[in-house]
Amino acid sequence: MSGIAELLVNLGYDVSGSDAKTSDVTDRLASLGVRVEGGLPESAVKLDMDSEPTGGEAMRCAIGQARIDDVTPLQVAVALGAVGHGRLRPPQLVRSIEGYGDVPARSPVDLGCTAEQLDVIRDALSDVVDEGTAAALLAELSAAAQRHPAEAGSPRMEPGKLVRLVAGKTGTAQVAGRAREGGWLAQRLPEAAAQSRDALLPDHSWIAGYLPRENPSLAFAILLEHTGRHGGDACVPVLADLLYEPAMQRHLAQGAAP
Repeated sequence: MSGIAELLVNLGYDVSGSDAKTSDVTDRLASLGVRVEGGLPESAVKLDMDSEPTGGEAMRCAIGQARIDDVTPLQVAVALGAVGHGRLRPPQLVRSIEGYGDVPARSPVDLGCTAEQLDVIRDALSDVVDEGTAAALLAELSAAAQRHPAEAGSPRMEPGKLVRLVAGKTGTAQVAGRAREGGWLAQRLPEAAAQSRDALLPDHSWIAGYLPRENPSLAFAILLEHTGRHGGDACVPVLADLLYEPAMQRHLAQGAAP
């Protein structure tokens, strides 16, 4: 978390009172005039999304610990795609309607960020795949290539080349509540249907990102509910399988790959 704090300070945010633990990074934060208090409980920071997040709220938003419940995988994919592309491009699920004609595309939205600020985030998203929590992607791509034999005459990208196209972020989302009685989670964990609504359920697992890293043409988000596993462990194998689907390989061959 302390590395995120330093990044936020460099971007002009006030992160005084963050819960970063003592480290060389927090010492640098102190030299910038940032007050760091260890062990600030999550419940002590109220998130108010009616205004721009500052302080502990900005910190919690940056690491995905804010209480923002109403988010869909499509919204997350759009957000990561915006980072890669540099502008937010609203998704369009319908191109035309019979009897009506073409559905006009919505205009891209400027992010209000400098190129330098976006480059910091993009480099971090690439590092997640190269050496971070999604570093297992290369091995999973090699395994997926074995599970999905190349079709005759179809394009095929090698795992070592394909992995260098992907930028992304894993996520492990804590979930509190009570399992729906009779639902699949209650069947798997009967005690979850009777627990307090403030008690934790098994974590959700995420990975989201875009490709290729330069001039991205595709954004993705994968959510696996209540796995109880880290996002990289649960979702990276799924991403690898998707990337070796024939339709994806054809898309990459048509211009996504440099």
